[in-house]
Parts: sequence; C-alpha cells; structure tokens
Amino acid sequence: MEKTLKQGMLFGLTAYGLWGVIPIYFRMLTDITKSYEILAHRVVWSALFLICILVMMNSQWGTVISVFRRPRMLLTLLLSSVLIALNWFVYIYGVETKRVVHCSLGYFITPLVNVALGVILLNEKIRFWQGIALGCGVVGMLLMASLADSFPWIALSLAATFSSYGLMRKLQPVDTLTGVTIETWILAPIAVLYLFMQGTAWQTSSRHEHWLLILSGPATVIPLFCFGQAARLLPLSTLGFLQYLSPSMQFLVAVFYFHEPMNTMQAMAFAVVWVGLLIYSFDLVLAQTGKKRIKKLSKGE
Repeated sequence: MEKTLKQGMLFGLTAYGLWGVIPIYFRMLTDITKSYEILAHRVVWSALFLICILVMMNSQWGTVISVFRRPRMLLTLLLSSVLIALNWFVYIYGVETKRVVHCSLGYFITPLVNVALGVILLNEKIRFWQGIALGCGVVGMLLMASLADSFPWIALSLAATFSSYGLMRKLQPVDTLTGVTIETWILAPIAVLYLFMQGTAWQTSSRHEHWLLILSGPATVIPLFCFGQAARLLPLSTLGFLQYLSPSMQFLVAVFYFHEPMNTMQAMAFAVVWVGLLIYSFDLVLAQTGKKRIKKLSKGE
C-alpha cells in the first residue's frame, strides 16, 4: 500500500507539475504561430505520439479497436473530443493574449463547477460545506468580473469545458490512454486538413522551432497519462489536494515570470476562490473519513 501511494504521488506531482509550467512552453509556441495552428499541431503530434505508445503497449490495441464497435461510446468520445479541443484552444489563446492569470483562475474554479454540474445534471446532493465553497467561487468570479476591463470569459470557458469533459468521461468511462487516443484520432483529420490548407509555421520556422512544435504531442499526452495513473492509485482526497498545484503554479508563473498585472482587489478575488477551495478540500477529507469509519463499523472493527 505504501509503495502504491508513493507511485501515485509521483505520477500526480509529475502531471500537475508539468501542467503548472506548461504556459512557459506555450508562450514559446505563440512566438512561432497563432493559437489555431498551435492547436492543430498539438492534435496531430499527440495522435502520432499515441500511436508510438500503442505500438510499445501492444496489448492496448484491442481495447482501442473495441471502442469503434460501440457506437454509443464512440459518440460520447466524439462529444468529449470537441470539449477538450475547445479547452485546449481557449488555454492556448489565453497564453497568447497574456492572460495566464485568467487561465489559472479557470482551473481553480473547475472543482466547484464540477459540484454544480453534479447537482444540476446528475441530481447529486450537495453537502453544506460544498455549498459554502461553491458560493465562495461565485463571489470570487463576480469580483473578478467587476474588476476586469472585460468579462473573464477565458476562466469561465476553461472551467466549463473541462468540467463538461469530465462529465462526458464519467458518463462513458474508458481508461485514460484509450480515451485520449480516440479523441485525438477523431480530431486529427480536421487538424491535418487545416495545416495543409492554412498552416504556415512548419514552412517558415527553423529546425529548433520544428522540435518545439513536435513536442506539443508529448507535452499533451505525458501529463494526461500521469494524471490517469495518479487517479487510479491515490485516494480521492489526496488527488483533490494535488489538483490545486497546477493552477497555483500557473498563477505564480503569470505574476512573477510573465509579469501580468495583479492589483490588490484582484488578489482579494483570488483569495476568496482559494478559501472556497480550502473549504471544498476540508469537506472532501471529512467525507472520505466518514466513509472509512462506516466501512470499519460494517466489518465490526
């Protein structure tokens, strides 16, 4: 059990750590081309990288092929591929337009949006502290909206698309590698067509920039795979704490590395969201502790 937890922590820290610093990488890509073309390259190179992984993991081919024989699952993955493509594009656009702070806010409020979707769409009961946490998230977003020069649509779009993506995957669960493979394969023909018709970055860039574009595949797939492994090996409460590492690092990158503006009132808005996340985490730990006690009582321990 201790070895499993250590492996899970390693995978989790790798996934969220990579996601935390990935704005630096995408900022380098935005110096090469625009967000539309970066997205197309990201899809194509991810699809090719996943083929290489499947070749090395020969046993996984059967699972991937079986999905194509199940129309309902394939339709769900079609919808989830659209959602993840939108999420990727909005994130790249946020980095391109120097709004990484908004990107980090989007992923801060994602757990709270997950709670809201569960209540609205799945009729899940909301616990008291979850309601308080959700209220903090709403207050924080309203403060950001009132203080910003424009509506924080990047943050809301990222939270909405990633939460909806998670919901689609929950309704039709497949393992991480299979799901991401099918999603990128669905998107790949459109991405290839766009690159042939509109793409200019590959023709005008240097060999060094070619490698930067190619690395968008591993940069996408590796943290997703690590996240899937962490989700399988770690308790939900531990994973819940780890998920704040990525947006926290992105926030620090935005303010201290990219020098994006941050005034006192905006910092207060973020503080309200952080309080909501702490309350959410506290509730998560209480719920997990309660389940463990019930299991022990049922076993007569």
